[in-house]
Amino acid sequence: KTSEAVGYGAVKYADLKNNRLTNYTFSFEQMLSDKGNTAVYLQYAHARICSIIRKSNKDVEELKMSGAISLDHPDERVLGLYLIRFA
Repeated sequence: KTSEAVGYGAVKYADLKNNRLTNYTFSFEQMLSDKGNTAVYLQYAHARICSIIRKSNKDVEELKMSGAISLDHPDERVLGLYLIRFA
């Protein structure tokens, strides 16, 4: 069931990420790659983020409402400063 959902997501994402007025080569190998701008890569990243949130034992809704996250450990600060570069 999971592999089916990943497969459908990969095909849909590969189709929708391209400009509809341009041609592209249909390639399952490229669509199912776990590297680059693919659905598989995004789904993997999403799963990792969900795992990090779950392991943090934090109430996500509470964090959304507070608007502030405390970075107490030096490694958290380093990671936070790195991530903010992409904002």
